[in-house]
Amino acid sequence: MTERLDENLRQLFEESEQNLTNETFADDVMVKVRQITFRQKATWWGTRLLIALVIILLFSKPLQSIGQLITQVLIYPVVELSNPYLVWILLPVNNLACLLLLVGVGFMLLQKKIRNVT
Repeated sequence: MTERLDENLRQLFEESEQNLTNETFADDVMVKVRQITFRQKATWWGTRLLIALVIILLFSKPLQSIGQLITQVLIYPVVELSNPYLVWILLPVNNLACLLLLVGVGFMLLQKKIRNVT
């Protein structure tokens, strides 16, 4: 190595052994790091929110019509009844939505029992 490089290396090692007397340096660095991470998180959430709003605006009509179709299918009665009073009394439980809900709860209970056995 040349003398100049040796001198530079010696100076670097001497500087690394010195203690920093300025304690606010670390505090300033931490404040800047917090600001940068906050900006990154705010940018991340802001872009996701903007994308969600654009999707909602673009697809609001088709999603609304799909929701209406699903609602019309789910309220279809499972058993056709001739008595109008009986129809109104059993309306909350005599539809496809209630049947799907009961099937889902049954699957969840079955899954819990299977997990508890093993």
